[in-house]
Amino acid sequence: MDRIIPANVARAANFYQPNGLLHGQPEIRAADSTRTRIIGNFRSDYTASSYNCEQYPWYDRVFAKTHTQIECDADVWKRAEALIRSDLMTVTENETEP
Repeated sequence: MDRIIPANVARAANFYQPNGLLHGQPEIRAADSTRTRIIGNFRSDYTASSYNCEQYPWYDRVFAKTHTQIECDADVWKRAEALIRSDLMTVTENETEP
């Protein structure tokens, strides 16, 4: 995964987990910070707990376990949704201001 976010991206958030063969970058950065805002780098750790990911094939659950678990983590999805909704509210508020 590339950790440099290209200038054609307005906003970016990084949800990652540090364990296993497939893991994310602990930090993303903007190629051009005047055009891209990094919302945050959000770490999840599944060493102490795991998620039921039965909708994924067995080989994903075995060979890419921690990567698959972050995809099944409802808290990650809720946080991503909250960030999107917050950003949409800000855009809507700015559009309605005189």
